[in-house]
Amino acid sequence: MCQVPEQGFTNHELATAVGIEGRTVRRNSPTIYNVAYAKRLFHDGREHWLEQRVWGPLLAANEMGNPSADGSIERIGTLSDYGGLFEKAFEDMGLGKETLGMALAGYQRTLVSGNSAFDRWYFGSEEAAVSEAAARGFRLFSGWARCATCHLVDRDHALFTDDQLHNTGIGSLHRRAAGGQVEVAPGTVVELDEVFLAPISEIPPGDFGLYEITGNPLDRWKYRTPLLRNVALTRPCMHDGSLGTHQRFPIARR
Repeated sequence: MCQVPEQGFTNHELATAVGIEGRTVRRNSPTIYNVAYAKRLFHDGREHWLEQRVWGPLLAANEMGNPSADGSIERIGTLSDYGGLFEKAFEDMGLGKETLGMALAGYQRTLVSGNSAFDRWYFGSEEAAVSEAAARGFRLFSGWARCATCHLVDRDHALFTDDQLHNTGIGSLHRRAAGGQVEVAPGTVVELDEVFLAPISEIPPGDFGLYEITGNPLDRWKYRTPLLRNVALTRPCMHDGSLGTHQRFPIARR
């Protein structure tokens, strides 16, 4: 539900993710395209290795809600769909905490997106691969607008991120849903008055980014620079589900 293949391995229909039993998740589902190259994982950069990343969603009470790592392994071991597969893939180890992480990490490392119009234009020197408007946009992106300061484009590759965490001014906003148009399902919008929304909505929980990991006050509201590759498909990409300015630069979409 969070990493939908047809939506660039994210969920662009929701600003923030929804966990088990409809529970609220504070942050947007980041795409896992090209995650093999990421040095920091999750919006707050709390993990560095894909093999360890699995346990965050599996054990979070508002995401998949498993009671423990051992409980997750035991449950998977009872599923006939996986009978003998871990033993075949990991002959000396079988199913366990380590091999579960290795299996999921191995799959995620295959999700590589490239050969976009931008790649053919910028790296392959195909002048006709992008429009003149897109070329002008890239000159703005890498020049006066200074987008490329954080969304890096190197000589031989472009992930459009510096893999660092920054405070861009998007802090925690504590507010209830206001009245007006509410999208209750993709393509289905209804008009609701605030008087009806207030009793059933909740104040969004606080989110302090990297500070929650380090405890350093200087790290408040720092979040990992989003990858802009495929952003026309995977937006919104900011941690809170906002669009930012990134929707204006779709030239890296495959």
